[in-house]
Amino acid sequence: RSPSRGLGDVYKRQVLIRIKELEYLQPGFQFRFRNYATLSGAFDMWHIDYVRLDENRDSARADTIIDVSILTNLTRFTGEYTSVPYDHYLENVASLQADTVKLDVRNLGTTSAFVQDINYEITDDQNNQIDFFTTSDLNLPGQSIRRYNFITDAGQIFPDQQTDIAEFDITAWYTISGNNSEFVNDTIQSVQKFAKYYAYDDGTAEQAYALTGAGIELAYEFVSPKGDSLRGLWINFPKVLIENAEDFDLELLVWADTASDPIYTSEIPISPIYSGANGFSRYDFDSPVFIQGTFYVGFKQLQSDKIYVGFDKNTNSRNHILYRTGDKWFQSSFDGSLLLRPDFGTNPFLGQKEPTLNSFDIGVYPNPTKEFAVIDPHGLDIYLSIYRLNGELMLTNSLSTKTNLNLGHFTPGVYLIKVIKQASGETISKKLVITH
Repeated sequence: RSPSRGLGDVYKRQVLIRIKELEYLQPGFQFRFRNYATLSGAFDMWHIDYVRLDENRDSARADTIIDVSILTNLTRFTGEYTSVPYDHYLENVASLQADTVKLDVRNLGTTSAFVQDINYEITDDQNNQIDFFTTSDLNLPGQSIRRYNFITDAGQIFPDQQTDIAEFDITAWYTISGNNSEFVNDTIQSVQKFAKYYAYDDGTAEQAYALTGAGIELAYEFVSPKGDSLRGLWINFPKVLIENAEDFDLELLVWADTASDPIYTSEIPISPIYSGANGFSRYDFDSPVFIQGTFYVGFKQLQSDKIYVGFDKNTNSRNHILYRTGDKWFQSSFDGSLLLRPDFGTNPFLGQKEPTLNSFDIGVYPNPTKEFAVIDPHGLDIYLSIYRLNGELMLTNSLSTKTNLNLGHFTPGVYLIKVIKQASGETISKKLVITH
């Protein structure tokens, strides 16, 4: 099931299923699990482990598993965040680096295990060791869970790779003697990612979070020790039973504090884009928004219907999730983290226009438009493609004369026009805004 926040309740129920039918008792026997879940949202996620097929099982008594296992990844090296902008970290290590990371280990057996050592190692993309630490606890009692603490380096752990983003591999493992028969659980691996955004979530949405009511506002609190310009949001909008979120509108908002009006409101409402189970869609701001210190990002719903945002149950940033109805702000009552990330980088789908002596341009008007847009190639032979900001291709065409495109079936939002000059292969990009 979706993991709870309490260590004692995680992974503790055993279920025995008797297999006695002769048609199953033969070579090639296979089985599978199906999850029967609530259809109104992503509410029921299950974790199945220790699947064992054996004879002479006794369902009338506890069937003890003799194993010591790692329950979770190491907690985050970047404090509350799973990811922070790389340049922010390099300039503010003291603010964006945790002084302690933790690892949860469970002894499923009934007798104590002797823990010789518990370790972690960090390596870069060239497999060079960046950091290493070891600790021990000579006795891990039977049927217990223990949280091991690693005191991190007081200095900077992650070096400057001279790149905009970076990833470091993290491996944690233990060595014990006695009372352990399942060695596949002695190692766990994760990645510390530095991109251009702040994130509390781990990138997986076990559930979904929604608010009800037209005009209600959602605010997500972050703290940036470096002054920088926000350029957009990455948001996960999961599909649920009623797949109508793309028909609704949201105003993107940024606040310096919740006692004041927003410092940014999107000029044109955006429509949610379904981004897959754990995918993100990028929503650009009309212009950069400078922030420093505490800031809030979010949106205002313009219709009363629920719009679901991915909700990670493995991390908990509930204290940073606020919503406003009327003139009053309320804190979320649900443990978890929204899959919503403020981003300081440029949209990767927009690319960069390389300077060239043979640059060209086209006309696009009206822009914004409600239904029709005129594309004027100025007598050039061009290839034209229109994309959503999540990279989905919506239209392609080959043009040489002024053409009126019918875009009435496009949902409102910001689109990217990519144009290739056939004669030289030169490429330019333009934004197109559609309103209804």
